[in-house]
Amino acid sequence: MARTPNPLRPLAVAAACAVLLTAGCGHSSKKKTGATGRSTTSTTSSIDLTSTSVTLVPATTAPPSSGQTVKLGDKDSGKTVPAHPGDAIVLTLTDCFSCGYHWNITTAPDANVVAHRSTQDTQANNPPGQVGGSGTRVFTFQAVRAGTTHVVLGYFPPAKGAAAESTYELTFTVA
Repeated sequence: MARTPNPLRPLAVAAACAVLLTAGCGHSSKKKTGATGRSTTSTTSSIDLTSTSVTLVPATTAPPSSGQTVKLGDKDSGKTVPAHPGDAIVLTLTDCFSCGYHWNITTAPDANVVAHRSTQDTQANNPPGQVGGSGTRVFTFQAVRAGTTHVVLGYFPPAKGAAAESTYELTFTVA
């Protein structure tokens, strides 16, 4: 498991501060104009930095992002994965999608703790005329808030309604 810093974190923090500074600083007024009686709305914003104070408090709806990426693969099944709110968890599993085999989530994690964000398939990079071969299925999750949850994936054969031939399990602990 490798953790890499998220290069967008400083930008996200700056954007959040800008939103906090300008929130509630607008003024809106309606005026009736001329004989038509139509109303117009004008909005003005101003910030008086000499009398404005900003206090940052912990968010209750969106925890701060640590911006790390946790990478997992075929050999990590059965592990407990530590993460922090905002971390991306990328699970790459080998499959034979061109043969009809595929990985699917059979027991989803608690989305309040770790949310499934996307699934992408990558096919084998074969020379022209060659078919088959292993590809990968990449599951991307995001740690949302503190807690522990579990995910189970099954490796399914091409037959419709067939049971999973193998399983892959992870426990996520978000702190």
